[in-house]
Amino acid sequence: VIYMTDGGKKEAQVSCPVVTPRSEQECNLPSEYRLPCGSSSISQTRCLSMGCCFNKHPPACYYPMDECTIDRHMIFSVPASLTDPPLSPALLVAANNATCKPLRATTKYALFNIPMDGCGTRRVVLGKTVVYMLEITNVVQTVSLNYGTITRDSPVRLLVECRYVPGTVLSVGYVVKTPTFGPEIHTQGVFGVQLRIAKDAEYSSYYPQYHQPLHMLLGKPLHLEVRLL
Repeated sequence: VIYMTDGGKKEAQVSCPVVTPRSEQECNLPSEYRLPCGSSSISQTRCLSMGCCFNKHPPACYYPMDECTIDRHMIFSVPASLTDPPLSPALLVAANNATCKPLRATTKYALFNIPMDGCGTRRVVLGKTVVYMLEITNVVQTVSLNYGTITRDSPVRLLVECRYVPGTVLSVGYVVKTPTFGPEIHTQGVFGVQLRIAKDAEYSSYYPQYHQPLHMLLGKPLHLEVRLL
């Protein structure tokens, strides 16, 4: 931008963030998965500038799913099939604020819209990267009987993370990995198993038992040692 002052011609550089339009695949969500973005009267231009999806007929602006949004929200879904037996999506809440519940919940899934400055979200700065972390847990319902207390709900803990890196657009999500087991060993007798967490890759020292539970940043290597006694 070039402008004139009493001292002569001046020049200033002004930049605005460029929002990449959402792909058709990102916006191809079933109507029941569409969480509203902005006001009901929002224009298509404003909707797209917020990184949201726009449907022309009928007019609707909605968030893409499993995203860290420009307006600083975590938009994600949790399927009931995440556990076996299936969990109860309506019982999921933010671990640090039980009033933060799914915006929409059915027997098959729960949809969340969590502001990054609320619901107990933690903020960590790693260099130029800003990390927001939110823990989701479930309310375990129990039934007291004469012979004890029973429940069909297994305790669930999910860590949802958003990473903001200058000049990039990232998504929010989680991955469940299936471990690869070695060959089976058949034997008789009694044996014990000891699990220790090492402080470094050289296994030179270990965390004491009283240190648990251990809080680690998602993505950081964790060195475990298992011994048969």
